[in-house]
Amino acid sequence: GVPKHDALAQAEAVLGTMGMGERLAALPTRLSGGEQQRVAIARALVGDPHLLLCDEPTANLDGETGHRIVQQLHDIGKQPDRAVIIVTHDTRIFEFGDRIVHMEDGRVDQIQQGQEDPV
Repeated sequence: GVPKHDALAQAEAVLGTMGMGERLAALPTRLSGGEQQRVAIARALVGDPHLLLCDEPTANLDGETGHRIVQQLHDIGKQPDRAVIIVTHDTRIFEFGDRIVHMEDGRVDQIQQGQEDPV
């Protein structure tokens, strides 16, 4: 494990990157759906994983916040020995994908190469 002080410092830093720095002491019941979603993403990032699996990471986020969060996930995926897989219906996220896999009725319908750098 990680010493409690180090874990708290890392959690605070990651929550800050999610725009949640001012809500550190808030109870979960006092957080909006979007804030709860950002906390969930931050929890996934704290352990510095090599693989992130994200299911609808922007579902409860406004456009600007969603864009910022997906940009962070994209940047993580560009690091050596890191991969990010995002499952979404949000077509605004497609610009961030290195590879976009379209599915229809549970089957792969199409695979596209993404853009080099997102807009």
